[in-house]
Amino acid sequence: MVFGLSLSMLFLVLVLTKVVRMTTVFIKWRMNLLALMNTNQRILFKTPASTMNLFIRFADVMLLILASFTAYCLHPNLVFANPVYYAQITLLGAFLLIWGNHFFGLYHGLRGRSLFNSIARLMLSIILMITGMLAVIFFNHSGLYYSRLWFVLLAVLSFIYLGFFRLAVMYVLRKLRKRGYFQKNILIVGAGSLAQAIARRIFELNWEGYKLISFLSNESKVLSGELASIPILAIPSAEELARLISEQNILEVWIALPMGEEQQMREIHACLDQQIIRARYFPDVSEFGLVNYSVQELLGLPSIDIKFTPMIGMNRLLKACEDKVLASVILLLISPLMLLIACAVKLNSKGPVFYRQERLGWNGKSFQMLKFRSMPVGAEQTTGAVWAKAGENRATKVGAFLRKTSLDELPQFINVLKGEMSIVGPRPERPVFVEGFKKEIPGYMQKHLVKAGITGWAQVNGWRGNTSLTRRIEYDLFYINHWSLFFDLKIIILTIFKGFFSKNAY
Repeated sequence: MVFGLSLSMLFLVLVLTKVVRMTTVFIKWRMNLLALMNTNQRILFKTPASTMNLFIRFADVMLLILASFTAYCLHPNLVFANPVYYAQITLLGAFLLIWGNHFFGLYHGLRGRSLFNSIARLMLSIILMITGMLAVIFFNHSGLYYSRLWFVLLAVLSFIYLGFFRLAVMYVLRKLRKRGYFQKNILIVGAGSLAQAIARRIFELNWEGYKLISFLSNESKVLSGELASIPILAIPSAEELARLISEQNILEVWIALPMGEEQQMREIHACLDQQIIRARYFPDVSEFGLVNYSVQELLGLPSIDIKFTPMIGMNRLLKACEDKVLASVILLLISPLMLLIACAVKLNSKGPVFYRQERLGWNGKSFQMLKFRSMPVGAEQTTGAVWAKAGENRATKVGAFLRKTSLDELPQFINVLKGEMSIVGPRPERPVFVEGFKKEIPGYMQKHLVKAGITGWAQVNGWRGNTSLTRRIEYDLFYINHWSLFFDLKIIILTIFKGFFSKNAY
């Protein structure tokens, strides 16, 4: 076993050494060829994506073979097993892995993708690969020839090897792009607020490899800060645009014009129609406060959903399964703690253990949210509904501790089981406050497009308690626009590490 592990580690070192060497040789070859031939980079090397994709596919297969070999060596009972069977199923796994990675988009869109998103997609691809391998073995009635432990080791090692490989690829690419390699020269049509916001993102995320050459606009604008060095050129004719694209090695044109600029839109489209170049359109939809908007076909015509809940169809089913399963498991695990808290609340002051408060949830429907009682009974009879503030002394001694640690929120897992709340989502508010907030804060009511949550993206980023409601709503709407099961998992993990204790919890 030790000898086999040593061999596998040696093979891993050799593979990684070869990978680094190939990458270095490729970069030097590309740069030297361009320097010697003085050839237009846009024509010869429009993008290294195809070469990079082939390289990543090859590395994926090699690392899967390495994971299979390592799992075989680590297994204590495969000394006398026939390695041919495992070699055959590994080849099938390689095919399934390549197909799964392609299906989940791991071989395209290397720019602009977050690390968490890539790792999550890789996990899904490996699960699909293992499931496919087991299905073939089941229908082929050959399960007796394979070890279940080997499949577990293969899944774990594949995720580790491929995950670290992608970490290394993304790290190397970002470093190279920051130094000027593999950059895409772009033009931005427009110079307004949207165009400037896009340009600032290019400067902030310089590792993504985009280089802004100039703005194209017929309006005179005064740019400040880091944008001051970017020239603003008048929208050119088709011939002038072709010359600009050729001279500046432009690879993409990004259109960021306001919706009212129809004439400029027609002019630039007429110019681009005569060019073989990739163009992207960034619609200026910020002024409409769109939530989870998408473009789709309706009655044979393109339409934009400007306010749309992501909780429909399969998404709604997945979200419900996530809530029911996790809430059941969590309640089972924390039941002893909840019993201790209930006893402490009861002994500290007279009254019920739970405090029920009306809150507004999904689609604006009200429900009774549960909390451990943290104040004496009747604390709001004289004051009415008031916003919690730092330094107030209405809470009991036990209640103050529960609020500070957010343990008073634990009974809300019961609300989740009842279907009234979700584990992750915007925090619900009392109807009396909602009436005022919806008039003062733009987009406030859009948070009710999903179920209210025990924790949320705003809370793990510190926007809770007596903090800016405007910023909180911005985070809530970001969550709705980017919802996924993996985003929920990320928020749950962040809540465990920094969500319970907060300086804004009282």
